[in-house]
Amino acid sequence: MKALAPRLLVTASCAWLVAACDSTSSTFDPQDATQSAGAVVTAMQQSQALQTLSVLGNDITVTAASAVVSAALPNAHFARGRLAEWAKAGAAALAAHAPSGVAAPIFPADLLGKTLTYNLSLKRYQVSTQTGAPTAGVRFILYAVNIAAHAVQEPLNPIGYLDLTDKSTPAAAILGVKVVINNVTLLDYDASASFTTGSISFSADGSISDGQTSIEFGLDQTIATGPTITLDYQLAVPEDNVGLRLLATVSAANSDISLTVEHDGNTTIVHAEGTDAAITGTIAYNDIVVVNISGTPDEPVFTDPSGTPLSPAQVEALHQLFDFTDALLDAFDDLLGPAHRLLGIPL
Repeated sequence: MKALAPRLLVTASCAWLVAACDSTSSTFDPQDATQSAGAVVTAMQQSQALQTLSVLGNDITVTAASAVVSAALPNAHFARGRLAEWAKAGAAALAAHAPSGVAAPIFPADLLGKTLTYNLSLKRYQVSTQTGAPTAGVRFILYAVNIAAHAVQEPLNPIGYLDLTDKSTPAAAILGVKVVINNVTLLDYDASASFTTGSISFSADGSISDGQTSIEFGLDQTIATGPTITLDYQLAVPEDNVGLRLLATVSAANSDISLTVEHDGNTTIVHAEGTDAAITGTIAYNDIVVVNISGTPDEPVFTDPSGTPLSPAQVEALHQLFDFTDALLDAFDDLLGPAHRLLGIPL
């Protein structure tokens, strides 16, 4: 999901995040906004939960159920293209799989309640005699890692665990994902899926933390033949009193995106629509249009309502914000990856 509306819209809205902090502010200052957006991105990237899983993830397999267990990793990296292409591919996969009901049990019966530990010589996880795993799921012991070397530290130093739990009901398949490190829960969400003819609905609700900043999220996705994908992403950082909501309807031909930013009683609404060739949109701050958006997804043009281009420093700050928000949304792609795969979502 590289270029089209979500990255651009989140970038543009974050550029007004600082202004939204002060009801009397009307000065466009994306440099300050870069710091605000970067704080949220950094909190996710520095979460030890995601760092640990990024190294250990590909090794979480067992011989008896390797396909199931390897699909359960919150670090699966998928090729990303334009959002419209992502929607088309998802809908095509939906048509190919043609699910007609709730997915089968997430884990095989002989794996339930098992704890897996890492075998350093074999470079893989294996079932152990340790206890504590959820009775309706599996537990993987997590270890200290060297992020720079992308390797497990030797000798092994257990620091926590990953619990994957089947919480399914007769109405929906539900997967619980929880990471606890040094006795602190850093990642905790439930994902669910439901199926009808020609469409799949997916949702995830929970939080991720770096131990200091907690980001709460509620995400909904609907994939339908057509192809069309509808997204509703809501994020909140309670300690900073910041709320974001991203609404998107994306087809192979067009994208329509609306992002609302609420902070200390102020509201910034970003709306844009377009194709891979051209986009148009606005940024409104407390119901007043303060920026017009035009150009293309790869080369957006930002002007004030009078048509005056932004300064080079402001444009540069927006490009920095683009990098921040791209990293943020990519993190959510990785976060939802295991639930997508285990619950049969063709993304």
